[in-house]
Amino acid sequence: SDYTEKFQDWLNLGGFFALIIFLQWFRYTQRKTAVACDQMEWTAADFTLFVRGIPKLENVNIEKELEEYFINHGLPDGKKLNVKRVLLTFDVREINANKAQIQKKIKEIKALRQKQVDGENKENSAQPLISEMLKLRNEIKELEEQNLNISDACFHGTGQGFTGCAFVTVNTQKEANEVADTLRKKNSMEQILDSAAAPEPSDVYWENLHYSRSNRFVRIAIVIAFTILVLVGIWCAIFFLTIYKDNKVTQWDNTNANTAKIMALSYFVSFAIQGFNYALIYIIQYTTGLEKHTTWTSRKMSTATKLAWCQFLITSVVMLIISIQIQNYWGQGGLILSVFQVFEINMITPAAVLLMAPFYWMNWFMIKGDKSNLTQAEANIAYEMPEFELSAKYALILRNMYSAAFYAPVLPIALPLTIFGNFLIYWADKHVLVRKSSLTKALGANLAFQMTENMEWVLVVYGVSNVVFNKIFFDDVTIPAYICIVLSVVNAVLPMAEINEAITPAVKEQETDDTFDNKKWEFEEDYDRSNPATRAYAVAKFECESRGEVFNKEDLKNKMLKTASNKGSFLQASLNTAGINLGIN
Repeated sequence: SDYTEKFQDWLNLGGFFALIIFLQWFRYTQRKTAVACDQMEWTAADFTLFVRGIPKLENVNIEKELEEYFINHGLPDGKKLNVKRVLLTFDVREINANKAQIQKKIKEIKALRQKQVDGENKENSAQPLISEMLKLRNEIKELEEQNLNISDACFHGTGQGFTGCAFVTVNTQKEANEVADTLRKKNSMEQILDSAAAPEPSDVYWENLHYSRSNRFVRIAIVIAFTILVLVGIWCAIFFLTIYKDNKVTQWDNTNANTAKIMALSYFVSFAIQGFNYALIYIIQYTTGLEKHTTWTSRKMSTATKLAWCQFLITSVVMLIISIQIQNYWGQGGLILSVFQVFEINMITPAAVLLMAPFYWMNWFMIKGDKSNLTQAEANIAYEMPEFELSAKYALILRNMYSAAFYAPVLPIALPLTIFGNFLIYWADKHVLVRKSSLTKALGANLAFQMTENMEWVLVVYGVSNVVFNKIFFDDVTIPAYICIVLSVVNAVLPMAEINEAITPAVKEQETDDTFDNKKWEFEEDYDRSNPATRAYAVAKFECESRGEVFNKEDLKNKMLKTASNKGSFLQASLNTAGINLGIN
């Protein structure tokens, strides 16, 4: 009756208010959890600032100038700041290219060695093969020396290709927080430097720091345009599949045999949609990498957001548009039956795929198989568990929530199906995380905060779909339904994170009284040891200092070059039968 429908709309409005209040409580709990997790372990990020927009000046000691600037201007009231380290960042493309060449040449040597072991070369052709292996070994040594020279220059702040970014480490966490506040106020008025709390060392995307903001903006625009084209292509495929199914439904008589065919065809279309969803994961992960984010957290935020919305659009919205076009909602092969089948499949399929863990088993077979052709770097990767891809996990949950909210007004069973499906996903993810995957990067809490922002759009999706379906099926929209849309949009658009901080108790981080000099020995990672441009010297220096030894740069360089030569020691072993010594000792 009209009274029941209007009463339901007022209940929906009341539910909207309850969900908005719940989301505020959830944000507050999330902030407390983030601070509690951060304080469980002190890291280099607690003492470090990430500075961008540094002028790229010629014939200027930028490291020294930046250190003096922070010492004299980092703290208010003329107080001097105790700066422990300024780490400039450089373009690492040459280092990475050299490493790739080294791996390629090592594989070539292994292939040549295998030929000799297999007896493919006769005695009269052994010398050319040995000469080629010697040449490759010398080329590897040259590339290693090039990388060591680059690392030496970058470690001392004189490398080529300065990115305009630096990590400034101070001696206490209190100083780091004060510097962030001081420079934030100065920057807002004077636009001196762009500085903020540093991400964790393993969260920094070192290979992308040399890209400018304008370059990233253009890349993001191109990726979004390409993603839209991909979506249009998938929409067209789903449209033709659905039209084909609808034509068959129209042609077939209403017999038991034909009913079974219709059901099978409907499930085929539903599985095809799931297939498109899985294809989108790899397409969007790859294209988001082309955006060149400066942190892994920001890359995963972008991936999860785009993926969630794209999967929602092809899972739910396109089906409604097609059904409006063909005017088939309740009949055989219509909208409601097709959507119900999608939710049925989506309740089981994601958890089942997660439990299968295909990438884990690929690594397992690689480890158990023939490892003779693997380089050391490839073997290291093979023995690591596959990375637990958080962006895809977040996107999956968001897609399910968006889809359930979208069809809840006409298919209420979508809600319990989605809740049960998410419950299965949770336990499948927990099993895979503990037993069959690894977390290789210390991602920032901003990823979780951004997903909460995305989750608030569930209210918008429900509010819009409620109006749309009321208009389609009843040609009538009540005032509470419009209020729900306005309320949900306002809630999604307003800066709810800042509002939450203003209306809830402050969540303060307890600062450590210890210093960076004392804490650095406990850090699992640090910026100079994580930076590809400085890692070689930074790791060696850290090892020397931790043993109480004096760090000697020249001794280290000679030792590392000797190690580089010995990387191909299997080469000597492979030629022993020929009585030839390559001089590797």
